[in-house]
Amino acid sequence: MKITKNIIYVLVLALTIYSCDNEYNKEVILNETANLEGTIELVGGDISAPGERKGFLVTLPEAFDKKAQLTVKAVGKDFTETLAIVDMSAGATSAEGTIVMPDVSLNTFDKVEDYAYLQIVGIATGDDVTDADGDTTFVNDPNDNVRVTSNTVSVSFFQQVQWAYGSGVVAGRMTVLFDWANPGANDLDMYAYNAGTFANVEAAESGSRYETDIFNDTHPDGTYFIAIGTYIASGDIPWKLFFVHPDQITVSYFEGVFEDTANGGFIYPVVNFTKMTDANGVVSYVFEQP
Repeated sequence: MKITKNIIYVLVLALTIYSCDNEYNKEVILNETANLEGTIELVGGDISAPGERKGFLVTLPEAFDKKAQLTVKAVGKDFTETLAIVDMSAGATSAEGTIVMPDVSLNTFDKVEDYAYLQIVGIATGDDVTDADGDTTFVNDPNDNVRVTSNTVSVSFFQQVQWAYGSGVVAGRMTVLFDWANPGANDLDMYAYNAGTFANVEAAESGSRYETDIFNDTHPDGTYFIAIGTYIASGDIPWKLFFVHPDQITVSYFEGVFEDTANGGFIYPVVNFTKMTDANGVVSYVFEQP
């Protein structure tokens, strides 16, 4: 009788283990996660500044039959973070977006290499749902079991690449920011000239560090150049010029040294640029350091 009881106990235990294994296997299958390896690339160059927008392109190895929202994170060297969400249409495998760089305090003339990095950190799939008031909201699919990771891309920082204009002021226009070493002892001014007529079309004479300008979009297409006036100056002066394109993402950057400067001098051309307008009215610029 004791032997029979032991046999029954063993059978019950075996059935229990088998049943638990089956339940465990079912749970794994029901919650199987798709892990994707996405890629992220920078758009508009690899330099930026605290609080500025940086463009990026995200790509996935496969498309979804639903809309996807990808989360991109920017992390600074001081561990400050910002997030951005970019929409990817159903059936698409790539999308462009922008993210605001971590707004940290820098006090430097030189570039800080690899100050921040960008990475894809999340994904959600679902549909846009419109309510009775006509407001549209993205609703995540409750059965979404997709996870995504990606490479990282680095962004180098300058203290400033553009004056703090309002977005509505500079939208669709190119801006210029001129910086130079030791501004406490050297007072430099910045000008833009039409290369064909030699007419002065823009001027910046603030008397302090940074000379900045919004290049007027009514200026005719053609070639222009930047000239620098040495109001108060002496010796060799390192300098930098930043041009933010009309898309407010792409930055063209140039640097050099003005040698043996003196008061009252005039240096040109420092950088040449050409303004062009296509058939759709879209303005673009090409820059060149002579």
